Amino acid sequence: LGDLCRAAEDTEPILHSFKNTQQLRVGVRDILRKSDVQETTGLLADIAETCLRQITRQEYGKLVKRLGEPIIPEGPRAGHVAELAIVAMGKFGGRELNYHSDLDIIFLYEADGGTQHRRRTHRSHEITSNQHFFGELGQRIIKVASLLGPLGRLYEVDTRLRPTGRNGPLATSLPE
Repeated sequence: LGDLCRAAEDTEPILHSFKNTQQLRVGVRDILRKSDVQETTGLLADIAETCLRQITRQEYGKLVKRLGEPIIPEGPRAGHVAELAIVAMGKFGGRELNYHSDLDIIFLYEADGGTQHRRRTHRSHEITSNQHFFGELGQRIIKVASLLGPLGRLYEVDTRLRPTGRNGPLATSLPE
């Protein structure tokens, strides 16, 4: 999927085609009883994970260009880029997805801090908090994955299981 999307300006049709092709492959094996239920649901979870990874990769790159990289300011990893973990919950986390399951996920990021551009630019750069950066990244991931377009919706995404609940921040730091 990464290779297919590498130079594409619009990845939406590529993501949908990949998901549909892979789900068809899994479905045919399912119908022919070449796979048991556990293998089938696990493969469907793998497809969803692959799509989410690609969406995250592309949206992260766009956001870094605009806001800079989220940097850890102190501690043993001071100066390093803060990492993001998308934690699968529910059927997705249990690798028990069916063909129309939604994706229950939460966004966790490594540490608070602020963004920083690695390359000097001509315009001044205002620092944004890591919480803001990862919150916006989460919103972008959800928007791309759940956009209802001419090709339908890739996945329905549900983030209500996050630690702070429906009204809290979308992304949560590990210390928090």
